[in-house]
Amino acid sequence: MKSTDVYILKKILLPFGLIIPLVSFLAVINEIREDAVDMPMEVIGLMDLFHIGLLFFPPLFVFIAPLAYLFAVIWTIGGMYQNNEILALQASGQSLKRIILAPILMGLVISALCFVVQNTLQLWAITRANDLIYYELPQKLSLESLPPNEMNTYGDWKVSFEGNDGGTLYGIDIVTEKDGKRFMYTAESATF
Repeated sequence: MKSTDVYILKKILLPFGLIIPLVSFLAVINEIREDAVDMPMEVIGLMDLFHIGLLFFPPLFVFIAPLAYLFAVIWTIGGMYQNNEILALQASGQSLKRIILAPILMGLVISALCFVVQNTLQLWAITRANDLIYYELPQKLSLESLPPNEMNTYGDWKVSFEGNDGGTLYGIDIVTEKDGKRFMYTAESATF
């Protein structure tokens, strides 16, 4: 790799390195906002949001990285053209094909990285994020924090109750599923 290739790649990687975290942060915040309806916000802590954000990053990286790299290449080559650096490189005997070879090869590396992320990390991250949002976080809720007169998910149970009186639930219905069969339990009241 020639020194001009390193020079061009350094100029490209600076805007690329700035775009990826900024756009990723905005995209992750948007994903969390969209899924906030399904999350029990009263029990989610800052570390839970950070964990969810990390799990949302691999699927978003596949979309963000190629566009960020394209923008960085256009920005850098445009700036080099504006500052007559492309003209100086051509005057020193380098062809335009040779000048753009390093950005093209780096684009292929980023494409390969996106392919690996999409085929390995993405499925795991989406599955783990769904487990966290729809199974683990709702288990942090206590029964008394659930709203009355609605069918609520609590762990593997579907729970509905008419009222709550400081530790005593009234008019309780619990639906569970075991071995493909549904079971329903009903009680006038329960204290916990």
